[in-house]
Amino acid sequence: MKSHLAWLLLVIFASCNKEDGPTADPRDAWVGSYHGIKTSTFWTMNQPSSTSSDTFSVVVKKDPNAAGYIFVGAQRVLPDANGYVSLDYSSGWRLWELQLGGDSLKLNTASGGLGGGTNSEYLGKRIQ
Repeated sequence: MKSHLAWLLLVIFASCNKEDGPTADPRDAWVGSYHGIKTSTFWTMNQPSSTSSDTFSVVVKKDPNAAGYIFVGAQRVLPDANGYVSLDYSSGWRLWELQLGGDSLKLNTASGGLGGGTNSEYLGKRIQ
């Protein structure tokens, strides 16, 4: 009986002293440098639109001062658990929509007003 009681106490104390490992930070999956292609379309009222392509690079890093937030370049955002964020600009016509996943980044931006605007799509891969 004493050996059973000693065994039970050992199990209880061992489970109480168990150290939990650090909680995984989902932002770690998105941190890094991304490089890719930016395609932009520019339009002006009563004029044909034009499209251009160029390369881009951007760094994604964790905001050390706010849980869950990341910086995409200089833009501070709070992605959901799937790496998606859409910023709402209530003044003026603007769009900023980001999807991170695996080693890929997809960013759509748009802005404009009366008479013209621009739409851009950034497609990148993490390089480090």
